[in-house]
Amino acid sequence: MKKRTVKTIKKVALINPYPSYAEGTNQATVYPPMGLAYIAAVLEKQGVECTIIEASVLKLSDADIIAQIIKLKPDAIGITSNIVTAQAAITIGKLVRKRFPDTLLMYGGPYATAASDVVLKQTRADIVVYGEGEQTVVEIVKQEKHIADIKGIYYRQGQKIIQNPPRELLEDLDMIPFPAYHLLPNLRLYRSRSRKSPS
Repeated sequence: MKKRTVKTIKKVALINPYPSYAEGTNQATVYPPMGLAYIAAVLEKQGVECTIIEASVLKLSDADIIAQIIKLKPDAIGITSNIVTAQAAITIGKLVRKRFPDTLLMYGGPYATAASDVVLKQTRADIVVYGEGEQTVVEIVKQEKHIADIKGIYYRQGQKIIQNPPRELLEDLDMIPFPAYHLLPNLRLYRSRSRKSPS
């Protein structure tokens, strides 16, 4: 992994990409990005300032996302990805890496877990978090462990991709704070097939 100039991570931007090409495919089930909300919650508990850039429900363009990152000046950037948003996540990741070459870039989510090496190669990200990411991201941000000792990640070492051992599943879910809903847009913007709202 390339050595970053940032020594202390105090501010993190988390991105939920907008899959404009998938317009209409899941309009009945546009849910809040709960993974990012949980990650933000555990980071805030550690005193890290977090922002969730909710590009999906707000339909933000890549240019809009880059503009927000420029304004935020984060020390680290995280991007989530699933099977629907995978292409959008790869695209914005490439742009982020080009525009912010010295900022720590992380990926997570179902697609990144399933295709970690692909994500690393295509985006030149620093780290892919696979599996449950809450404790893993905290360890990455706190930088108290050597990267080789952080479970649940893939990372690049020169041209070589390294997979660290998986992280054990959390047994005590009460260790995780409630999602950082305050960092999301109005929850009424999200849609669900639930018979009652909000779901």
